[in-house]
Amino acid sequence: MGITKSNVINNFINRVVTPAYNSCVYWNTYNPGTTRMDTSKLAGRDVTRPTTGNLPSNIITAVQIRDMANSYAVNTTAYRRARSGLMGDNGAMTDDRTDVCRLLDTYRITYTTPNVAMVAGQVASQTNENNYFNAVRVAYDDAQLNAAVVDLRVCHSSCHTSCHGSRGRR
Repeated sequence: MGITKSNVINNFINRVVTPAYNSCVYWNTYNPGTTRMDTSKLAGRDVTRPTTGNLPSNIITAVQIRDMANSYAVNTTAYRRARSGLMGDNGAMTDDRTDVCRLLDTYRITYTTPNVAMVAGQVASQTNENNYFNAVRVAYDDAQLNAAVVDLRVCHSSCHTSCHGSRGRR
């Protein structure tokens, strides 16, 4: 008996989405507030997840799994490292920290699709599926660690001139 659609989706969520979700410290309803972070760049904590409807047939091929994983794994790249804190006069910082945040989808990053054997037309096996989902997670982790940290720090109102010169607050 082959693997089921619900098994594929649950396995993908457990191996790819959940670790990213659990890495998230701040999102739009849980954050240090507008005095420490530009919260306009934060989104809800969860990302769009696949459903069994995303697999077109009851006989699931390796290519279908790969295509579904690649199209939904990109959503997890909205979990990014971001810097928060209050920038004061003369560059002084309060509560300066870097954490993983769920940012807006415009902050998603690209990563290289894992090079794991998935033969066209091959009926999927649990081993191939597990290997591919693990490789997707590793590829995303590498992309997240290598992506630039998003600066969400905020300026103290008195630093218009000190921090930004005559240009004003940006």
